[in-house]
Amino acid sequence: MNKSYRETQQLDRTKELSIQFYKDTLLPFIFFIILVLLALLVLVLGIVPLFFGLIYLLFKTRKVSYHYYKHGTLNQFVNDEEKDANKDADKDAEKDSDDDDDQDSADQEKAKDANNQDISSSSSSAIVVHRKANIPINNVTTTKTNETTTTTTTTTNTTTNRQGGKKKKKKNRGTNTTKNWNEATLEQYLKNAGFVRGSDNTPSYKAELISISIQFVQCVLTEAYKDSDEKLITLTLTGDGDVDFESAFTIFGSPYSLLWEYLPLPSYNFMLSLLVVGAYVMGLPGYGCGCIPYSIKRHLEKLMIDIDIPRNMSDLGETITKSFNENYCLIQQKQLRSVVWDKTKMEHYLFYNNIRLFSTTRYAATEENLFCTIALCKAIMGNIIMNNNPTIYTVEQTKEVVQREETVNEALDRLGCMALQHWKTEKVWWAINMKMNVLGVTLMAFQTGVFHVYPPLIPHLQSEMLNFLPHPYFEFSDDIQTTFNKYYKFIFEDSIFI
Repeated sequence: MNKSYRETQQLDRTKELSIQFYKDTLLPFIFFIILVLLALLVLVLGIVPLFFGLIYLLFKTRKVSYHYYKHGTLNQFVNDEEKDANKDADKDAEKDSDDDDDQDSADQEKAKDANNQDISSSSSSAIVVHRKANIPINNVTTTKTNETTTTTTTTTNTTTNRQGGKKKKKKNRGTNTTKNWNEATLEQYLKNAGFVRGSDNTPSYKAELISISIQFVQCVLTEAYKDSDEKLITLTLTGDGDVDFESAFTIFGSPYSLLWEYLPLPSYNFMLSLLVVGAYVMGLPGYGCGCIPYSIKRHLEKLMIDIDIPRNMSDLGETITKSFNENYCLIQQKQLRSVVWDKTKMEHYLFYNNIRLFSTTRYAATEENLFCTIALCKAIMGNIIMNNNPTIYTVEQTKEVVQREETVNEALDRLGCMALQHWKTEKVWWAINMKMNVLGVTLMAFQTGVFHVYPPLIPHLQSEMLNFLPHPYFEFSDDIQTTFNKYYKFIFEDSIFI
């Protein structure tokens, strides 16, 4: 009996030990195995993408290394990539050109049908001059009716339909401005625009163009390095036209020139575009070297639309000289600077200058439009306070600037008084921007019919206007809300030049 009892106790003890062993040893071991398997799974899932990524990287590295081994430089590899991009752009341009030709043919057929149906209409073939390009356009078919006039040309991709004053323009010069340009792309663009390379290479025109190029690049270098410790590069005319031209355009094509667009100068790319077109018409080599095509491609497209660029060097040279004299402080600028302005002279300049013409009726003098001017004045004053020591402008003054109710004239007076105290602050971005913003809000108020300036500020605004009026910052939209949004963003978010 006792033996049976002891055996039963021993079996129970064995079961308890087995259960305890399972809990203390076997179960943790199973959990450990599961965690190891999960870790291996995560590792595998991470290694597979990494493996394929390494294969792709090795493939690209091998491709670059092959070009480096073959050509001794990576420039050729970059040029090959640009050539591929240019081929794609040319294919897109050819496709668009074919579509335009099909459209032109369809328009001509419609014009002929309308001519046959209307006895009173008349058709004629003539040679006309394109309104924007000043180039002959042959084989023009014109159909006139009582209400609609449709003009279709076979040598241009511009179609104009007028009915009730509406116009539709379609421009295609066989190049894509969204992709990289090189000298060949630039040449194709100018050729499609109607310019003929080497059509006029008179020595006198060449000498004038090179002289202006040297003076222009010297103006830019002086402005770019005025606050730098580096020694300023000085270019002078050597008398050798080819050497002087190469010196100027090598600097225009340098990588540093990509930053010159943002200098506080009249539009750098505007003037450079005219010089490049002039060099192309004269057939000078190197007119599109380096970064020049990239710098001017957007501005060149805009110039073709906004101004009438002559195709012959006689008129083109006059345009280049006039633009340089007006924008870079030569004849007219020196005369204007020698006279101290008052309010009347400032108003006369706004109405009759050759850079931007202003109208006092661009924006309606409504309460909402006038409030836009007041709000910008307060924003500029707030920006002045934010950029100065709090001991100069207290919190109470800041609140008073924002909360005070005032008219446009009062706001302009207070802004002028505050800005004048910081006008001589130099080499500080917020102060440079502040001067531009004060001139901008003054011009916006002027175009709303309110011409009011804090009198002591007029001579300072005169200098700003003569220096920077051609700057794109002073391009005003016909919608005052768009103009307000642009200025407000510049005041608090962006720098004007960078």
